[in-house]
Amino acid sequence: MPDSAILIPRQSADGFRNMAVDEYLLELCRAGRVGAALRFYEWEPPAVSLGYSQSFDLLDLAACAEQGIDVVKRITGGGALLHWQELTYCFVLRRGAAAGGRWPRETAGAVSKSLVQGLSRLGVQASARRRTRGAADRAGPNPAAPGLCFMSGAENEIEASGRKLAGCAHKSTREAFFSHGSVMTGSGHVHVARLVRANTPPSSAGLALSMAEKSISVSELLGEVPGAEEMESAFRTAFESVLGLRFRPDSLSAAGARLVEERAAQKRSVLAAAVQGAQMTGGAR
Repeated sequence: MPDSAILIPRQSADGFRNMAVDEYLLELCRAGRVGAALRFYEWEPPAVSLGYSQSFDLLDLAACAEQGIDVVKRITGGGALLHWQELTYCFVLRRGAAAGGRWPRETAGAVSKSLVQGLSRLGVQASARRRTRGAADRAGPNPAAPGLCFMSGAENEIEASGRKLAGCAHKSTREAFFSHGSVMTGSGHVHVARLVRANTPPSSAGLALSMAEKSISVSELLGEVPGAEEMESAFRTAFESVLGLRFRPDSLSAAGARLVEERAAQKRSVLAAAVQGAQMTGGAR
């Protein structure tokens, strides 16, 4: 198995391609073609990603289309998140490719430690949420806003000033660990409140206010947003330090790029079918 750790160039792409690339990197790692991979990216246009078990029915798909917002499914669980004003990371690790403790829980902890350390390099003091035993603190659906990522917290997610700064979602197999997540650079994510179906309480305005109170962004903490290159460098250095890896720049092969585009097209078709189904049943609004 190669012991290589690769860094994929930062890019801005639509949600379909972003999720297709993430999935492809996990497949490379599971097949033993890379020991680890890291990439950072942004979403253009903004998109809502749904957890793998969530239904498109959570959202007003007509409103999403009218506002130019894509909707895509993730391979990880968790709640719906509007990717807008953020830096997103994806990290995959082949089992045994880095020193670590119990698999995969301590690997998830190492990812959180990397994010906290990267934020510290940017001047942000943050911490990882720890597992608690109280029922009120358990990660799970928030009855006031079912299915939304930034309305609840889970173990290892990143907080600052008592509010959620970064959401993380993990997936593990026998061969590989996968993690992707969003570090909020602004407050764009709260606008998902306008996209939730109208028959889901509370009101859009109330939901947006609640999300704003529960979450925080780098711009709120620093008064400005560091450049994308500065942020990528800080997090890359932190991942290397925490996990004992050394990432070398690389890119997708021609075959890999073709497969990613095919997967992205399939994901666009899935959304188109969901929109058509909602229109036929009168459920798009």
